[in-house]
Amino acid sequence: MAAPPPPARRSSQRLGTILTALAVVALLLVLGAGYGIAGYVTAGNKLTAANRAIDAANSHRSAFDNAPSTFDLQRSDAKAFVSDAAAWVRSWTSQSTSIASDEATLNAAGGKLRDQQWLTVIRKGSLDSASSRIDHAHKALDAAKTIAGKRQAEGKFLVAYATFLNDIETFVTKEQGGDSLGALAAAAQLPADADKAVSLSGDPQFPSELGAYMRSVATVAKDLVDYLNAVTKGDSATAKSLQTKTNTDINAGKGIDISQVSTKVDEFYKPYIDTYHKELSLAASG
Repeated sequence: MAAPPPPARRSSQRLGTILTALAVVALLLVLGAGYGIAGYVTAGNKLTAANRAIDAANSHRSAFDNAPSTFDLQRSDAKAFVSDAAAWVRSWTSQSTSIASDEATLNAAGGKLRDQQWLTVIRKGSLDSASSRIDHAHKALDAAKTIAGKRQAEGKFLVAYATFLNDIETFVTKEQGGDSLGALAAAAQLPADADKAVSLSGDPQFPSELGAYMRSVATVAKDLVDYLNAVTKGDSATAKSLQTKTNTDINAGKGIDISQVSTKVDEFYKPYIDTYHKELSLAASG
């Protein structure tokens, strides 16, 4: 009697198991490939945004470096000085606006680098490098923000000081032209404008001798107004006393050396400028 044939069901079950396993493996491969592609593309988009943010910060470097920065008190044309000082403030205000915009762009790009890390692990090294570069860009902008803010303060001081000088120029012109009332009106503005310049001369980028000089100037301005008022009233004794006081205060002011003010102001900024250039270069590299 012949032996029965092997059962076909068991072979069919084995084949089904193998096919199922192969299907699972294929599915995992497809999912893995999709995960890798999605992660690579997502990371690429983040890196592109980071590079654009850094490029934007770097693109403003030339304008920042070329903004007005020569602190000069020795000006012969008061009206031009007023105009130039106002332009100084506008220029550095514009730089502050650019810095704030660059910071916002960096913050947005930097934040996205740390999103969806489960998906972008495939390019973790590149993302970490971009994050480090953005950190360098932030350090550069921190230094730039300090510079721009202090330069604006300088500009406001220069506007006040130039306005004071313009008052003096107007006073002298009116006095020499025989316009006594006009001269008095111009002189009356001197103490307030001098006091404003004094109040703006205390920022840390200014050396102490600038404040001392401005306080001396304000004292002389008040002396002059008091002297003119005494003359106008016909009080010759008071006028004579004030004239002596004015000369004494002028001589005291001449003893204050402001020749190194510009140099000392430059020295204040040097560490910030060096940091700005160094950190921006590190951000741009890589």
